[in-house]
Amino acid sequence: MAGFASVVVNAAIYLLASVAGAWDLTVISPAGSAITVVPVIIFSLVPAVLGALLAGILMRRSAQGRAWFLGIAFVVLAFMAFPPLGLGAPFVMMLLLQLQHVVVAAFTLWFVLRVA
Repeated sequence: MAGFASVVVNAAIYLLASVAGAWDLTVISPAGSAITVVPVIIFSLVPAVLGALLAGILMRRSAQGRAWFLGIAFVVLAFMAFPPLGLGAPFVMMLLLQLQHVVVAAFTLWFVLRVA
């Protein structure tokens, strides 16, 4: 569910930013292609699914699984702040990319901790 919610919100951010002219398709991702809606969908869905799997494993295997998951999630979110800075993207697009990271983290944490 976190993946679906992340995809919907991040795709909407992408589409609205594109229409507003705030998304620059000349910016090349580390994968070597423009950041279109397809990578936005993939990088919204995959981290949410992996986060949910990690949370499930940690919470089943450790009495402190919830605390471990929260710690790991916040470290991963902190490290995700750096990649957009190296893209050479316009400032507004960089902010939107950071917002998309927060969207994935927030939905993943909310859904995982609600179920736990």
